[in-house]
Amino acid sequence: MAIKPIKYALWGIATISTLALGYSSYLLWQVARVAVGYKTKTLCSGVFISQRTPESILSNDLAEGLPAPLEFIINQIHTEVQEQATTGNLFNLVTRKAVFRPGLGCTLLVGSSAGQLNLASLPHFMGAQSEAIPVSSSVKPKELTKVDRLPPEVDSGKLQALVEASFAEKNPNNIPRTRALIILYDGSIIAEQYAPGFNQDTPLIGWSMTKSVTGALVGILVKEGKLSLQDRNLLPQWEKDNRKEITLKQLLQMNSGLEFTEQCEDPLADCPQMLFSSKNMAAYAANKPLIKEPGSDWDYASGTTNIISKIIRDVVGGTDLDYFTFPRRALFDRLGMSTAVIETDTVGNFVGSSYMYASARDWARFGLLYLQDGVWENERILPEGWVEFGRTSATVAKGRYGAHFWLMKNNPKQKPLPEDLFFADGYQGQSVIIIPSRKLVVVRLGKDGWQPRKFIEQLLEAISDKN
Repeated sequence: MAIKPIKYALWGIATISTLALGYSSYLLWQVARVAVGYKTKTLCSGVFISQRTPESILSNDLAEGLPAPLEFIINQIHTEVQEQATTGNLFNLVTRKAVFRPGLGCTLLVGSSAGQLNLASLPHFMGAQSEAIPVSSSVKPKELTKVDRLPPEVDSGKLQALVEASFAEKNPNNIPRTRALIILYDGSIIAEQYAPGFNQDTPLIGWSMTKSVTGALVGILVKEGKLSLQDRNLLPQWEKDNRKEITLKQLLQMNSGLEFTEQCEDPLADCPQMLFSSKNMAAYAANKPLIKEPGSDWDYASGTTNIISKIIRDVVGGTDLDYFTFPRRALFDRLGMSTAVIETDTVGNFVGSSYMYASARDWARFGLLYLQDGVWENERILPEGWVEFGRTSATVAKGRYGAHFWLMKNNPKQKPLPEDLFFADGYQGQSVIIIPSRKLVVVRLGKDGWQPRKFIEQLLEAISDKN
């Protein structure tokens, strides 16, 4: 009589074990997709945008610094570089492909073939090499120049020691983690240095510094009267629920109330799943539920910026070409940012959260625009008050974050920094730091190991305050 209960128990255990195994396999597959996608996309952009060798990317960008599971999987991935594309393969179980398009960088394909990308107008995407894209301003871009002699308020010894320390490694055999460093003072370069293999023309990824550029593009559309900070009902899929109450201002200040798990180190979190497994990143983020009242709490989320990228696309309107060339016409060409490229997802939306490449000098141009209150060569690019809006903390952000720019709160235990300091910040220590009161812009590009607060403290010691 006891046989049936035992039989049912064994059946239950087998069922649970099967479900557990299936779920574990599903999670492992999700991790593998992110890992293969990350390696394939990173390799593609590094080779075709930055013009680096595959060997340097594989050994320096993809060999360390990742969570242990990702690092192990990445070391098992076989990659190939073909003409205008890269592929990654993990034991023939997961295969990913990234396709390069001039002027648009690399797109990691999700659920599509390369033939489904918009390839019809490639000659128009050659950026500074093409005259097919009209520049929207008659202003000739200002060239960044180095000072012939340091101003008397700059201590040359302290400045040089600071620059050298930024590239120093404990192990002299290691390649410096800092790849590019530029310091602008009063509009001119007072220090500039690059690691071996990089130079002033090498476009490098800004990761989340791209968010600040996306914020600038919104500002331009606000200036043109095409957007307003108080705009609501921003997306069709939000019309029938409380998400329609989210304002553009709340998206820019990262207090929309939408669910999103940033945690980029966790391959199962929203951020990496969106970046490396989603065909339509804006839709991925926009489809998240509202879990807090809009404006009630600050929650940094890359998905928020990709929603803004879709809003920009809708407002720009017209053809794909109109949208693809908008950043160049509206911003890059006006500042002379000839190396700047923002990449798209599979459906053609800019990945405004993470995927902009530009040389250190072009990142410095962007910082200089904000140092000059949105004015470039006597032409107002950003609306009046936009820079102040960007560097002003929303109440719920408690001094940590403005509108797509970070703030650096002063701690009583630390040396006080200028109250007007604000900065664009990206994964692994990408920084564009702006201090209007001290006429300073600092650009640092590279890998982990950067300590921006310590650097700024020492830089301010090297330049006496004339005010």
